[in-house]
Amino acid sequence: MPERHAPTEGGVPVVGVGASAGGLEAFLKILQNLPDGPGPAFVFLVHMVSEHTSSLPEVLGRVTKMPVRQAADGMRVEPRTVYTNPPDSHVTLEGDVLRTHKRPSRECPLATIDVFMRSLAESRGDKSVAVFLSGADGDGPGGAEAVDSAGGLVLVQDPDSCEHTGLPNGVIRRGPAHLILPPRELADALGELGDGTDGHTPLLPGKKHLTVADGEMSRIFELLREAGGVDYTHYKPATIRRRLQRRMLMHRCETVAEYVARLEEHPEEVERLARDLLIHVTRFFRDPESFKTLMADVFPVIKARRGKDDPFRVWIAGCSTGEEAYSVAIALLEFLGDGSRITPIQIFGTDVSEAAVAEARAGRFGRGIEAEVSPGRLEKFFEEADGGYKIRPAVRDVCVFARQDLTRDPPFSRLDLVLCRNVLIYLGQPLQSQLLGVFHYALKPDGFLMLGSAESVGARSDLFAVADKKHRIFTKKPRAMRPEIDFPVRGGLPRDSGGELRRRRAVGESVHALADKALIKRYAPPGVVVNEELNIVQFRGQTGRFLEAAPGEPNLNLLKMAREGLLHALRGATREAREQDRPIRKEGQRVRFNSHILIVDLEVLPLQDDGKRHFLVLFRERPEAAPAPPVDPAAAGLPALDGIRGGGVSDEEAVEQLQRELLASREHLQSIISDLEASNDELQSANEEILSSNEELQSTNEELDTAKEELQSTNEELNTVNDELHERNGELSQLNADLTNLMANVQLAIVVVGSDLAVRRFTPLAGKLLNLIPGDVGRSIGQIRPDIDCPDLEGLIRKVLNTLEPLERDVTNSSGHTYVLRIRAYQDGDRRVNGAVLSLLDVNDLRARERELAAARDFADAILDTIDQPLVVLDGALTVQRVNRAYRETFEVNAEEIHGRRLYELGDGQWNIASLRTLLEDVLPQNASFDGYEVSRDFPALGRRTMRLNARPLDGDGHREPLILLAFTDTTGAPGEPSPSADGNAPADAEG
Repeated sequence: MPERHAPTEGGVPVVGVGASAGGLEAFLKILQNLPDGPGPAFVFLVHMVSEHTSSLPEVLGRVTKMPVRQAADGMRVEPRTVYTNPPDSHVTLEGDVLRTHKRPSRECPLATIDVFMRSLAESRGDKSVAVFLSGADGDGPGGAEAVDSAGGLVLVQDPDSCEHTGLPNGVIRRGPAHLILPPRELADALGELGDGTDGHTPLLPGKKHLTVADGEMSRIFELLREAGGVDYTHYKPATIRRRLQRRMLMHRCETVAEYVARLEEHPEEVERLARDLLIHVTRFFRDPESFKTLMADVFPVIKARRGKDDPFRVWIAGCSTGEEAYSVAIALLEFLGDGSRITPIQIFGTDVSEAAVAEARAGRFGRGIEAEVSPGRLEKFFEEADGGYKIRPAVRDVCVFARQDLTRDPPFSRLDLVLCRNVLIYLGQPLQSQLLGVFHYALKPDGFLMLGSAESVGARSDLFAVADKKHRIFTKKPRAMRPEIDFPVRGGLPRDSGGELRRRRAVGESVHALADKALIKRYAPPGVVVNEELNIVQFRGQTGRFLEAAPGEPNLNLLKMAREGLLHALRGATREAREQDRPIRKEGQRVRFNSHILIVDLEVLPLQDDGKRHFLVLFRERPEAAPAPPVDPAAAGLPALDGIRGGGVSDEEAVEQLQRELLASREHLQSIISDLEASNDELQSANEEILSSNEELQSTNEELDTAKEELQSTNEELNTVNDELHERNGELSQLNADLTNLMANVQLAIVVVGSDLAVRRFTPLAGKLLNLIPGDVGRSIGQIRPDIDCPDLEGLIRKVLNTLEPLERDVTNSSGHTYVLRIRAYQDGDRRVNGAVLSLLDVNDLRARERELAAARDFADAILDTIDQPLVVLDGALTVQRVNRAYRETFEVNAEEIHGRRLYELGDGQWNIASLRTLLEDVLPQNASFDGYEVSRDFPALGRRTMRLNARPLDGDGHREPLILLAFTDTTGAPGEPSPSADGNAPADAEG
């Protein structure tokens, strides 16, 4: 039986999307075509080896309204949100939390898709959904198999629509692809998935539940039994239905009857369904804490109890493809250290799937195990082979793998530890109880049993005691009688040549049907079926020659109804059959019937039916022992021995008969004496158990006293907590009062809305501006008509909630007054979005001033462009801020060419004059000016020119910085004038 997976109950529905080369375009199409409404979270996995920040979230965010985030360690997944993997990292899912792991080394190939899909299969089980898009490498098929084995849904992009077909073809070739569609149809299929609220994901299109008739399910079980010999009758119905639903989805079968017809017509589909039902989800060192507990608490106890030459014997029941068995082997080898060379180790891994056992024996695994096995263990216990890893001989040699059906085949024995993790959760209660009895039988008196995180011994607490509740470790309890282990072959019924029953007994088949089979095999001699108390439950054939009703009240006890001469043989035969559990035969019994003597052969056969033992008692009359005619003993003058013999019987035969009866009586008395001694021993044992129970009761009483003290202590703690809660309640009341007063007195318009856009709080000023009254608290903001010009207010709030980006825009009221509307997401202490905060800021005066400044600026620009003299406006760093039309035309330049450049960088550097720079740099600090500064230079467009420069400071105000106005006058050919000095009077330096 394979290993099973225990999925997380509930949780946010998650869809894993794997892609590499060419897959981004396909995923963009899927996001663009996804229907609106509630939906799952999407984790998009691509290969990124760059250490720089990925721009993938921004790219995806342009085509979807859903928030797009890069996964971070510890981030909780939220519905209808897209997550991307960080560069050069693996992502896994644990419950509703994402975990990130750096790649072990750059030499290791990326297994981003396989690693996440395996964790998705383990976390969500049969509710997992995986999508595989265009890609050109081998990362992905292993994860697809994990999701398929867990019972999830695998969707693959049609290779005809792929840019690169390596990834989709790899998934299709290995068999787990359930739907193969182009991107647009993949979006429609994802839109049809359940949202997880009804516990059924994925769903058949248009259906919420799968209806299966009893006859249809019985026929499916029959086909599966005939194909693989595994009986699924007592598997949990929910698991069977979900697997049927998935196979029906693949073949577009609308009803179970259609699918049953397909099973009957296509035997290969029966095999595929059987593989689907045998769930193989496993990985190395699953739940690492449980392995640490084994090494710290279980292995030391086993080591201390074992003899010098005794081996460590461990059974992995449901080993799947071997990862669990090898993990235990590695942990045990690490625990023993150097002692592992001299300590014998026997680890048995069994599974009902022959294919899974073959994979376990091969011991070969893909690169995906790098996320499960530490680098040190990879180096020590694995070797690289064929692009993956192979288990080293030191680990492989201690493991033995075999096919075994836990419900039918005999178990191992004398075991120190049994691991059966996540197998029982998929079995019904009868099979669970039976398997726990098997494990109890297989363990040593001090052995350990380890189950999965969602499993328990349940009703069989009489067999196991809890050793570690958190990690589901139990110890075997001693029992006076071993639990019954009921395998299909019992009571001497033969096996066929292959070791299987020729015809399996259906569950619930009555003991009468068993008796029919046995009687037919023996030509149906007369007989009776009796229970363990030898009370007759059925007569078979004519038994009047051997049994008769005793006088008095009706009594169907076999011994009470036996005819003379048959009692002792019946008593002995039934006792031996009960003790030895095998057929017992007694021959040549002389039975008196109507004054005649019959020679009878007696046979008792044990029967077994659902734990209740019965016996079939058969009577065969020998033909040669025909009854002689009645004889009158007195007339014949026979001695007293004739009273016990028939006519024609010699004295020697009569004495022999008496001796046999005497011997039988002695054996019967001896058996009674033995039973009495056994009863005495049992009474003595019961007396000791009563004494022990009395001591246990005293101990329990002491424990109750201790528990009472603990309860008193707990009560004190509760009182303390209650006091703290009172104090916290007071603090909350004070905070609420402060918040209420703050909202009432702050001169700002503020409104707080919830995630559903319902109004929570608002300030008085907001009430005036938005027409809010106290009765509007709890109403949606969309139902209120605010006195501002913002018709799409509700849509703006939803946009902020989806993107978490603040939003700001100008709005006006009915009077034309201008406000700035700001909307920000309201996040609680855990950074969860819990609504939005709206604020309105009065900017009417500010906007009026801005308009005035703009008008003044336009007026100044018009004046500058009207003046025919070239003018330049500079800032304190001598950077050009503005030039007028005359300057542009004189020097034949564009404003865009010189705006933002330094004056001394213009043209060919003709203004790069040290004295001029000194004069200009002193204008603003000293509030100075200069006139008549002449410069003679060759200008590219004008030739040699003499320019006279005048500069004036332009004072700034609170809204702009001070500037310099520089004017140019062409004086070429005019009479020379004295040039100013640095202080306004120095001689002209035409060349600088």
